[in-house]
Amino acid sequence: MRMILTVVAAAGLLTIAAGDAAAYPQFQLSTSAERCSQCHFSPGGGGLLNAYGRDEAGSTISWIDDGALGDGRLLHGAWTPPDWLALGGDYRGVVGYKDPGPGDADTLLFPMQADLYVRPTFGPISITLIGGMRGVARGAEAKDIGIADRLTSREHFVTYEPDSGAWYVRAGRFFPVYGLRSQDHTSYVRRYLGLSTLEEPYGAAYGKYGADWELHVSAFTKPPSASLGIGQDTGAAVYYEKRNEDVTAAYGAQARVTASSTDRRALVGGVYKRWLEDQKLMVLAELDAGAQAFPDTTADARLQLLGYLGVTYMARQGVMIGGVVQGWDDDLLLEQSSRAAAELDVQVFPFAHFEAHLLVRGETAGLDLDQPGLLGMLQLHYYL
Repeated sequence: MRMILTVVAAAGLLTIAAGDAAAYPQFQLSTSAERCSQCHFSPGGGGLLNAYGRDEAGSTISWIDDGALGDGRLLHGAWTPPDWLALGGDYRGVVGYKDPGPGDADTLLFPMQADLYVRPTFGPISITLIGGMRGVARGAEAKDIGIADRLTSREHFVTYEPDSGAWYVRAGRFFPVYGLRSQDHTSYVRRYLGLSTLEEPYGAAYGKYGADWELHVSAFTKPPSASLGIGQDTGAAVYYEKRNEDVTAAYGAQARVTASSTDRRALVGGVYKRWLEDQKLMVLAELDAGAQAFPDTTADARLQLLGYLGVTYMARQGVMIGGVVQGWDDDLLLEQSSRAAAELDVQVFPFAHFEAHLLVRGETAGLDLDQPGLLGMLQLHYYL
């Protein structure tokens, strides 16, 4: 009976609002994981953890790794689904403060994420479904949205992967593998590259893994209905990553092109990841340069640039302290079009299934340092 009540309570908790669950790039290289798909079923990381990922979450990542508190299995080991079925979920609640400018300060209290995961397998074929409810953070308009209008599915796709795990193909709704793939959808590398909440497109992808490299190629288009979210324009993306011999560094190269009824975009970039064992530091960097053209208008083309640099100190097992500087310029030829931000992150994983994340960010628009925007959030995260 206790197990049944736990399942019911968890399911109820996780149907409040849909958010986003990407991977934690800080754990690649700094743990025994060489790539994101070692801990997650998804080729790009994030979402449902596999058996290895659950074990790592309870033993390597959490502060306390013994007894029931260190059990990373579904429902803390209260029930084990059959081998052909994987289940899970994520919930994040947020309290915070946001001040984008004078007179606009606001307090935050809302469910950021609530997703349930289902993944049945049939031999080499698997079906992944992530479902929840569309989140509305605050405001009077939230009261006017019915339950049916809040329902959504961020990701649902079919994957074929042979027993060797050397390659895969998948089709459905998912983000193309691109960039650092941070769990923070407000970071510039997601916010300004079409990788934020409910921007997942529909598409098909192929990936291949080598001993020290991986390649992912995707083609995609917008969702068929606006009720499913924004999605990305029609296009294609490629991501290639190479790791060094002792698996302490990874170098990525990437490119993406998209086209819509109003514009054409091209983006090229690189990713750098480095684990400094002696200093207990994880370095993450990304640089993207792009061009946006408007072929059916007289508007000039835009040159765009995005940069991200984050350094995380693994203070001890289960505690990460990080700093991030990031910048985005929507039009390099236009003055005051840039924005930049600096932030501090403190993440604590006390034991399996739980996380507390404090984020404090200062942001400027057009290099106006006199009136920076401020954001402070405390996220409480629980996964099934």
